Amino acid sequence: KLHIANTALHYGQSVFEGMKAFAWEDGSVHIFRPDENCARMTNSANRIMMPMLEEATFVEGVSKVVADNRDYVPAYGSGGALY
Repeated sequence: KLHIANTALHYGQSVFEGMKAFAWEDGSVHIFRPDENCARMTNSANRIMMPMLEEATFVEGVSKVVADNRDYVPAYGSGGALY
């Protein structure tokens, strides 16, 4: 038997951390705690010896992706978020 987490079964190593972006009443979009998300990603990456980006670079990249996908952020008051 092989353990489900055996990285030899995958094409490469990876870590996953969910993140949400919410529309605000004024029309702006805010990412929920990206600094804490980056810290968790860094911790996970360190555990499997993967390099990690600096926090500022990570947050900038996430911000650009969210901005490029602004049309998919649910409207304020809908209870939804871009995940």
